[in-house]
Amino acid sequence: MTKTENVIIFVSLMVIPAVLYGFANFYHLYFPNETIKKAILVGILFASLEYVFKIPTIRYGRDSGLSNVTIQMVWIILTLIVSYLMGFYNPKTI
Repeated sequence: MTKTENVIIFVSLMVIPAVLYGFANFYHLYFPNETIKKAILVGILFASLEYVFKIPTIRYGRDSGLSNVTIQMVWIILTLIVSYLMGFYNPKTI
Protein backbone atom coordinates (compact mmCIF):
# COMPACT_ATOMS: atom_id res chain seq x y z
CA MET A 1 0.00 0.00 0.00
CA THR A 2 1.06 3.55 -0.56
CA LYS A 3 1.65 6.00 2.25
CA THR A 4 -1.51 7.91 1.31
CA GLU A 5 -3.61 4.76 1.62
CA ASN A 6 -2.05 4.02 5.01
CA VAL A 7 -2.88 7.53 6.24
CA ILE A 8 -6.49 7.23 5.04
CA ILE A 9 -6.85 3.88 6.81
CA PHE A 10 -5.25 5.30 9.97
CA VAL A 11 -7.58 8.31 10.10
CA SER A 12 -10.60 6.10 9.39
CA LEU A 13 -9.64 3.75 12.20
CA MET A 14 -8.98 6.65 14.57
CA VAL A 15 -12.60 7.82 14.17
CA ILE A 16 -13.80 4.82 16.23
CA PRO A 17 -11.94 5.73 19.45
CA ALA A 18 -12.77 9.42 18.92
CA VAL A 19 -16.50 8.63 18.88
CA LEU A 20 -16.13 6.40 21.94
CA TYR A 21 -14.25 9.22 23.67
CA GLY A 22 -17.15 11.56 22.90
CA PHE A 23 -19.69 9.12 24.30
CA ALA A 24 -17.58 8.67 27.44
CA ASN A 25 -17.52 12.41 28.00
CA PHE A 26 -21.09 13.33 27.04
CA TYR A 27 -23.15 10.31 28.13
CA HIS A 28 -24.50 12.07 31.21
CA LEU A 29 -25.86 14.92 29.06
CA TYR A 30 -27.87 12.62 26.80
CA PHE A 31 -29.35 10.59 29.66
CA PRO A 32 -29.91 13.08 32.51
CA ASN A 33 -32.31 10.81 34.41
CA GLU A 34 -29.68 8.14 35.03
CA THR A 35 -27.94 7.91 38.39
CA ILE A 36 -24.45 9.32 38.72
CA LYS A 37 -23.14 5.85 39.52
CA LYS A 38 -24.50 4.46 36.27
CA ALA A 39 -23.18 7.45 34.31
CA ILE A 40 -19.71 6.91 35.74
CA LEU A 41 -19.77 3.18 34.99
CA VAL A 42 -20.95 3.74 31.43
CA GLY A 43 -18.27 6.41 30.98
CA ILE A 44 -15.63 3.96 32.19
CA LEU A 45 -16.97 1.34 29.78
CA PHE A 46 -16.74 3.73 26.82
CA ALA A 47 -13.27 4.90 27.90
CA SER A 48 -12.09 1.28 28.13
CA LEU A 49 -13.44 0.51 24.66
CA GLU A 50 -11.73 3.65 23.38
CA TYR A 51 -8.43 2.41 24.78
CA VAL A 52 -8.92 -1.02 23.20
CA PHE A 53 -9.34 0.57 19.76
CA LYS A 54 -6.89 3.47 20.11
CA ILE A 55 -3.70 1.60 21.07
CA PRO A 56 -3.63 -0.74 18.04
CA THR A 57 -4.56 2.17 15.77
CA ILE A 58 -1.63 4.21 17.09
CA ARG A 59 0.66 1.25 16.47
CA TYR A 60 -0.64 1.00 12.92
CA GLY A 61 0.04 4.70 12.42
CA ARG A 62 3.59 4.40 13.71
CA ASP A 63 4.23 1.33 11.58
CA SER A 64 2.93 3.30 8.59
CA GLY A 65 5.61 5.94 9.16
CA LEU A 66 3.59 8.65 10.89
CA SER A 67 5.32 10.65 13.60
CA ASN A 68 4.01 10.92 17.15
CA VAL A 69 3.18 14.58 16.54
CA THR A 70 1.08 13.72 13.47
CA ILE A 71 -0.76 10.97 15.34
CA GLN A 72 -1.53 13.33 18.24
CA MET A 73 -2.63 16.07 15.85
CA VAL A 74 -5.05 13.70 14.10
CA TRP A 75 -6.41 12.59 17.50
CA ILE A 76 -7.01 16.16 18.69
CA ILE A 77 -8.70 17.21 15.45
CA LEU A 78 -10.97 14.17 15.43
CA THR A 79 -12.02 14.61 19.05
CA LEU A 80 -12.78 18.29 18.41
CA ILE A 81 -14.91 17.36 15.39
CA VAL A 82 -16.77 14.68 17.36
CA SER A 83 -17.38 17.08 20.26
CA TYR A 84 -18.65 19.73 17.86
CA LEU A 85 -21.00 17.28 16.13
CA MET A 86 -22.31 15.94 19.44
CA GLY A 87 -23.06 19.52 20.43
CA PHE A 88 -25.68 19.79 17.67
CA TYR A 89 -27.93 17.43 19.57
CA ASN A 90 -28.31 18.73 23.08
CA PRO A 91 -31.32 17.18 24.77
CA LYS A 92 -31.60 20.07 27.23
CA THR A 93 -32.51 22.48 24.43
CA ILE A 94 -35.35 20.35 23.07
